[in-house]
Amino acid sequence: MPKFVRPNPPPPMSVSIATRVFGSEPIAALIRYYASNSSRTMNEAANSLEVPRQMVNRHTKLLLDAGVLVIDQEGSGPQPATYRVDPERVDMLLNELRTYLQRRDAASS
Repeated sequence: MPKFVRPNPPPPMSVSIATRVFGSEPIAALIRYYASNSSRTMNEAANSLEVPRQMVNRHTKLLLDAGVLVIDQEGSGPQPATYRVDPERVDMLLNELRTYLQRRDAASS
């Protein structure tokens, strides 16, 4: 099996975040779901995508931490929180990743 070689210098933090956010089909599906179904709960996402709620919970937390999702309405009592995508944050992360991937430097020569 090939050995993973860490880039030198390491990529910017925004590129590391982007690879975690956009590097997984389930996470991409979740972003797409929340983007096209604004103000949805994790239970609704899990049911619609037919994936375990634990997976949606874990990925939703990652997306919240990355700023891709924002809480549209806080949960209170029996009412769960609802989420929506921050399209400006998605665009920023995609642009950072694109810039990093297209950069030509001495390491690629």
